[in-house]
Amino acid sequence: MNSTRSWQVRGLPGRTASFLLLRGWKRFCRDNNLKEGDICTFNVIKTKLWHVVIMRYKEKINQCYETPESKNNILSREGQKRSKGSMTSLNKASSLTRCAFEIGPPAWIMKEINTSTIENLLSLPLSFCEAIGLREPCMITLKTSTSSTSSWQVQAKAYKCRNQLDGSGWKRFCRDNRIKVGDICKFKIIETTLWLVIIMRH
Repeated sequence: MNSTRSWQVRGLPGRTASFLLLRGWKRFCRDNNLKEGDICTFNVIKTKLWHVVIMRYKEKINQCYETPESKNNILSREGQKRSKGSMTSLNKASSLTRCAFEIGPPAWIMKEINTSTIENLLSLPLSFCEAIGLREPCMITLKTSTSSTSSWQVQAKAYKCRNQLDGSGWKRFCRDNRIKVGDICKFKIIETTLWLVIIMRH
């Protein structure tokens, strides 16, 4: 977080457990050239201090695309490092599953869930797996809360072009957590074989 720029934005609690960003928000968007389809990750440093990381929609920034028709039809795209500074919404493609990842630290990968992901497997781009040291078959522990005692053991398989999570453990994780098509899962890598999963409902 090496930028000295900052913006004062007024926040107001909304309905249904939401929070609205009002005065100052338009200036933030304008100054950071935010466009529709950009993705914003808000890292809460303190209650009133947020660090915003922007992933541009049109940039090929550590993005991978997975077609739902086939387990093996994977297209990975990598590009420049992400630009730093801002916010966004996540557009969902009907025929392609978008994902984005950051090597870190901390490392994380965010994937949109489709039917194939739930019924078959979750594919992981090779460059991401190599960066976190995941290149051999192993069991990965998934947790949805660091304070919870609940966890899921999921099999990870390694291939030449990618890794994947599959098997009964992955299907059980999806079923127990009621993962649906259109949900977005963010996997935060605590250790190579211990991942924290944040589920954003569609």
